[in-house]
Amino acid sequence: MSKKIAFLVPFVLVVVLALMLLVSSGCGNKSTPPPDDMNKEVHLTWICVGDAPKDLPKVMEAVNKYTKEKINATVELKYITWADYQSKMNAAVSAGDDYDLCFTSNWTFDYQRYARQGVFYPLNDLTEKYGGDLKKTIDIMPRLIDSAKIDGNIFAMPVYTYPLQQGWYYNKNIVGKYNFDLAGVTKIEDLFPLFDKVKQDNPGIICIADFGTLDGSDKYDWMLSNGLPCAVKLNDASCKVINPYEDQEYIKILKNKREVYLKGYTYKDVVNNNKDQDFKAGKVLAFVGNYTPSSQIDSNRGSNVPILVYPAYPRPVSVNMAFGAMMAINNSSKNPERAYKFMSMLYTDSKLRNMLGFGIEGIHYQKVAGKENVIKQLPAHADYEVPDWLFGNRLITYTLDSEPENKWEQYKKASDIMIWSPLFGFNADISPVQNEITAMTNVVAKYRDILRNGAGDTDALLTKINTELRAAGMDKFIAELQKQIDTWKATGKN
Repeated sequence: MSKKIAFLVPFVLVVVLALMLLVSSGCGNKSTPPPDDMNKEVHLTWICVGDAPKDLPKVMEAVNKYTKEKINATVELKYITWADYQSKMNAAVSAGDDYDLCFTSNWTFDYQRYARQGVFYPLNDLTEKYGGDLKKTIDIMPRLIDSAKIDGNIFAMPVYTYPLQQGWYYNKNIVGKYNFDLAGVTKIEDLFPLFDKVKQDNPGIICIADFGTLDGSDKYDWMLSNGLPCAVKLNDASCKVINPYEDQEYIKILKNKREVYLKGYTYKDVVNNNKDQDFKAGKVLAFVGNYTPSSQIDSNRGSNVPILVYPAYPRPVSVNMAFGAMMAINNSSKNPERAYKFMSMLYTDSKLRNMLGFGIEGIHYQKVAGKENVIKQLPAHADYEVPDWLFGNRLITYTLDSEPENKWEQYKKASDIMIWSPLFGFNADISPVQNEITAMTNVVAKYRDILRNGAGDTDALLTKINTELRAAGMDKFIAELQKQIDTWKATGKN
């Protein structure tokens, strides 16, 4: 899938890179912002992950005209590519680079790690002073903000993107030939009869690609990553930390994946293949990806293959997902109050949010007659395509003319029925087990992709991974996390 889907970026690499930095003994952040003289114009530098669009200077000129009027500030938006963001932000921290705002998450420029190092400015006082409207943007925003606290401090503002779950994506040209109840599919085994028919009629077809994400995320909260051996079952209010690789329910999931592989439904090389290109070329029947209320429309926009989309299972709001996209203020910012005011506008000011997300009216888009919040993108929008889910609050943005006008109402309804992990709000301090995490990360890197895609003997691989994880310090690691969770449950503090 696209690099722009943040939650698919491998977390293992982030952990390895982040652990290369020295960790301070405490957060060490400033506590009181300097007075903000609104009569003084300030210049803010905002660093974001992604590829800079061609028309960025043109759009930022319009943005700065608006922000100068609103908060007497101009903003320089600097993009760092997806591949380079982690390493370049590491270098920026080491060099003490001068910037004001940045993107952070659990998959690049790791929020918990850098917050504990004192890299980010504490936002408690600023949120109390200026965050009233921000907290009202959506019903769950106060809960998301609380979840960002580490040692009682907020160090980044969660970006509201959308409630996520997994979805089945089908090539309509292929699946349309069969009278199959796609809406009744609840697990991958339900698709085996369809796969058998498709393979019989089309021997060269890959029945399913990219199904590693069917990894039990609807049953477990993998609190650090979908690989390290620590998880809590979502139906376990006691929050007992387990190693999923020794849990019979998870082992059954892995064995079902092995069956998919042995039946020839997927690629022989599950890691190195051309699944994206093959799907576009009509050589793949189905894949699994993120699902939202507008996935059916979004996935068909610009696709040369008609796509049918059905929800697979809800992905609960876990510890990881809460940190999937966040905005932070540099602890060394000379203008933290103004930076916060700008950041708050990304959640509350629809004019600013739409400029950053869609560009300039009359150049990149035009409004549909008689519909104030519906737009049609113009050809020049190709010169301003950005990952706008990175910016604050999407619920205050326009809908496209190809989308349902009540799109954001659908998203709000989806938010109302979100499933919350019993661990939501817990933030682990991994500094006592850094060495164990480094060693276990190396073990997981050897086996995870093979296991979760069924490409090797499940029992043999589980024996190897569990033996090596235990030798790497897994028991100490799990015991430390359990101790922290028990303290959190008893006191409400991380």
